[in-house]
Order: sequence, then structure tokens, then C-alpha cells
Amino acid sequence: NIPQKVDIRPKRYDIKYCINNNTVEIKMDKPCNISVELDGDCNNGLMVFAGGERVTDEGAFDNVITLKSGRHFADIINIDTDNTLLYFEDGAYIDGKIVAKNCNNLTIAGYGIISMEKYSREAGRYTAVYLENCRNVNIRDITVLDSCNWSMCVFGCDDVIVDNYKVIGQRGNSDGIDICGSRNVHVKNCFTRVWDDSIVVKAFNTGDVSDILIENCVLWNDFARPIEVGVELRAEKVHNVHFRNIDIIHSPTGYPVMGIHHGDRAEVYDISFENINIEDAPAAQLFDIHIRDSVWNKDDRKGNIHDVLLRNINVTENCKALSPSRILGYNADVTVGNVVIDNINICGMTARNADELNLITND
Repeated sequence: NIPQKVDIRPKRYDIKYCINNNTVEIKMDKPCNISVELDGDCNNGLMVFAGGERVTDEGAFDNVITLKSGRHFADIINIDTDNTLLYFEDGAYIDGKIVAKNCNNLTIAGYGIISMEKYSREAGRYTAVYLENCRNVNIRDITVLDSCNWSMCVFGCDDVIVDNYKVIGQRGNSDGIDICGSRNVHVKNCFTRVWDDSIVVKAFNTGDVSDILIENCVLWNDFARPIEVGVELRAEKVHNVHFRNIDIIHSPTGYPVMGIHHGDRAEVYDISFENINIEDAPAAQLFDIHIRDSVWNKDDRKGNIHDVLLRNINVTENCKALSPSRILGYNADVTVGNVVIDNINICGMTARNADELNLITND
């Protein structure tokens, strides 16, 4: 059938198309990750990952592991040696998972796929890409499919760059990227479609969390939250965490689009959400900043949240169906403070006060 309507998301990219007979032709002039949806049906759309040319200098590494083009079963690819390159040739489709522990100067690169679709959900808590206690890591261009658990876990690491990583996960708990107790992590140009949280910052007693930047990403959540700090925050401090220039193209189940969920001991501060563009998120909360008890929290004391910025948040669809946003402290001593809300625009109207924002707070 000839499509009557074509949505190319993020719509903000304003990518042009034409229809010739029953063919949709799209022209892109730079690398980007998009969803092409015909006649309003996102679930039968086409995700297009148009990457730019990359050159990887294999000679810069002491150890090179090459994953050849074609489909191969690798099971667990263990990396425990410094100065290693794991390189996917174009067209490499690997059934397995990557585990890297206690190594420095690691690069995982190439336009290939790592998939866990042949594993049962009960195959263990391995994620498709698991990094623990690593330093100076670069992950770029790979695609992860159908992880049994979180799709990527950065656990107790320092100096990590994740660039143009794509993930599609349709099992429960298939988070896109979980940054856990790590420092100096830069996530950029990524795409997620997952059945849980897309990009989350957590802490599990591997030191403080600081200097985290997530930017220029396209997120699609079939369930749970696109961007979040929490809910496990077991560290002394979680700070200098910034989300900016994020496009949320679908988030249909009413969860908060962004927020901080806290119930452990960390002092959480200097957190920002800036230039967040929200498309199809019916009944969602724009944000939820909340200290409370939950099954996920283990510490015997709770930390405060302060110095939070929400700036230039733009909602373009389903504006009348949004659920109330919340800022809720725990008690008189465990509080949320100094939250700045600047320029939240809902279908062309800028919220001027808490009522227009549909915001709930407590004392």
C-alpha cells in the first residue's frame, strides 16, 4: 500500500522525504539515527542507523581481536588485557556477550552487532556489554540486540566514551546504558529502543559518581524511564551529572520522562536536564524528583538532593494527557532543595507557574 503519512523521528531533524509509487525516499546529509514510521504505526516502522566513516588504527594496540563479517557464535568474549582493540568488521553479527574487567586502554569499535537472542532470559545476569573496573575505554558504532539483562553496564570505571552505540532490547530489564559508580563518562550520539530505562546513572559502593555527560541521543522507551539518576545511589556523592540535547521520540507507558529517584545515602547535587525534546509520551510525567523508601534501596540513611536544573524542555505531542510532575522530599531533614525550572514549553505554551506546569510538591 502507498503510505499516506510518513513520520521521521526525531521530527526536530526536519528530514525531507518524497513518495514515488509505493516507495519512500529519504535523503540525509549527515550521520544520524532515526525512526521512519508509516501511517502513524511506529511498531512497524524502520529504524535507520546511518553512521559516518571511521578509521581505526589497529597498530596503536598491543592486542587486536577481530570479529569477522558474517554470523558467528562467540559466547563470552573475555577481555582482561590492557591496550586491547575488539573490532567488528562491517557485517559481523556475533551471538554472545562482551565482558571486560580490570583493564586499561580498551576500544570496542566497528559497525557490527552483538546479540543475545539465542540466550534464555534466565541465562544469568551478564549483560551484552559489561565493563568492570576499567580505565580509558572507547566504545563506538556497535549495535546491541536483545540483551538478557541490561544492555550495557559501566561498573566502577573511569574515563569512558560511548559514541554512536545503538541498542534494541525487547525483554524486561533490558536497560540501554547503566552507568554505575563511575567517573568521567561521556555518552553521545546514541540510540535506544528498550523495554526498561534508556540511560541511567546509579551507584553500588564503587566510589563516588561524578563528571557524567549524556548528550545528542535519541531515546525510545516501550517501558520505564528514558533518562534518570537512581534509584540505587549507594555512594557518598553523586554529582556533576548532565543530560543535554536529548530527543525522546516514544515513551508510551506513563513513567517519568526524566528524574532523580533516591533512597540511599548519597548526597545528590549538580544535576541538569537541558534541551530535552519530547515527542510521543502520552500520560507521562515530565519529571519526578523524589526521595522515598523502595525495594531497591539498601542504605540505612538517606541523602539529600539539591542544585538541580531543568531548562529548555519542549513537549510537542499529547500535551493535554500529561501526568503531574513531582518534587518530593522525604522529611524535614532529608529534602530536595534549589531546583531551578527554566522554560518548559508544552505544545507552544510556556508554563509560568506550578499550576500551569501541573507540579506537585510537599513541604
